[in-house]
Amino acid sequence: MNLPDYKNIPVHEYSNKTIKDTEIAISTEYPVLVILNGQPFLTIACSGNNMEELLTGHLVAEGVIHKTGDITGIEMDSNEMVATITVTPSEPVSRALSQIPSLVTCGKGSKRELPAEDYVYRSLPDVRAEIILDAMNTFLSQSSLHQKTHGVHSSALVDIHGIQEAFFDEIGRHNAIDKVIGYAFNNNIALNDKMILSTGRISSEIIMKSIFARVPVLVSRASPTTYCVDLIKKYNILCICRTRNNSFTIINGENHVLT
Repeated sequence: MNLPDYKNIPVHEYSNKTIKDTEIAISTEYPVLVILNGQPFLTIACSGNNMEELLTGHLVAEGVIHKTGDITGIEMDSNEMVATITVTPSEPVSRALSQIPSLVTCGKGSKRELPAEDYVYRSLPDVRAEIILDAMNTFLSQSSLHQKTHGVHSSALVDIHGIQEAFFDEIGRHNAIDKVIGYAFNNNIALNDKMILSTGRISSEIIMKSIFARVPVLVSRASPTTYCVDLIKKYNILCICRTRNNSFTIINGENHVLT
């Protein structure tokens, strides 16, 4: 199965105090349910390409199979986005099936139940473009650990006036955002007028975290995926990506970015 690996989407670009219509190419993300020996095994968010290599490599890397003959069949249903794998029964296979993991690029599975309709933002906060740029420029130069190691992601909690309330480094972009959400939760901080800033790519599991935590604004220096964009629009998140010194791309909520 080889599916399209990118898609052009309409967005809005902010630059030089002006917002204009444009189009960008973003990576596709397909949530594929994997059935192993007749049992749901995992959901994997992926590009939809070279699936046989991806699935075989995962089983090898996780110690589920040990030789090429262990796999007796792989079938792909691109309409239902289901991969059916049959392997020779063994103790590692039984152990893997008993755990029933969920796998994406990292984080929890993408085919879990979506948030209820009351998670849709009916009214987004307004944010000035200069505040977004200033907050991100400060944020992206803030991590001394990244400067030393180039091995961490960062996330921050910033209010819509540009005041940073928390900053965390972590080895994974998901964990960094979890820390910000956990900080707000533990300190009873309302998030309806807050932004989460991230150094990482925005895939479906990242935006799901924002939706469940009820964060209305997500800003990143990186790009979203196609499935992520679907969720951004469905739940009406103000999403800014591809931030640079003086420009950024608005995926959704352009009317709430003030110039």
